[in-house]
Amino acid sequence: MKFRFGYYGVYKEFNAVLHKNTEGWQVIFKNQNGIVQDMDISKKEAKNRIKSAYFVRAFNQHKIGRWLVSIEDIPNFNSVDDFINKTALPVVDEFGSIQKPDKLVLVKVPAGTTIRKSVARPQDWGGQGHLSGGATQFEIINFDWQYMGDWFKNMGNINQFINK
Repeated sequence: MKFRFGYYGVYKEFNAVLHKNTEGWQVIFKNQNGIVQDMDISKKEAKNRIKSAYFVRAFNQHKIGRWLVSIEDIPNFNSVDDFINKTALPVVDEFGSIQKPDKLVLVKVPAGTTIRKSVARPQDWGGQGHLSGGATQFEIINFDWQYMGDWFKNMGNINQFINK
């Protein structure tokens, strides 16, 4: 089946298949080379040791969550506002207050976990205006905060790690 996805009048067409798993139906997007967005953290390494992958999550109130960025990308942001803009991060809470991320956590994602790599698309969040997006982001598929909470370890203040 074909899907059209887009914003601001620019659309891209994707081929997709429906796949039934234990949690119901899942749409899997494909291109001519096959599935391009979902990947599993490798279980194989030298001497059969389990290999984990490391990511970073920026937050103010919610330390544990499914959305992550690559640890290597953090120094490429010029400021917290640049991070918010490129990740199209919503920072207005349910009371209308601005809650910019002020902390980072290191996220150790173990082998066997499925993650989705994508590019943050432009967003228009109420109270924030237009955010351009464009940063590479990762989503933990089948996220369960009760089971995965110990993956998230405090790193410190976000300003220690973002270029100013």
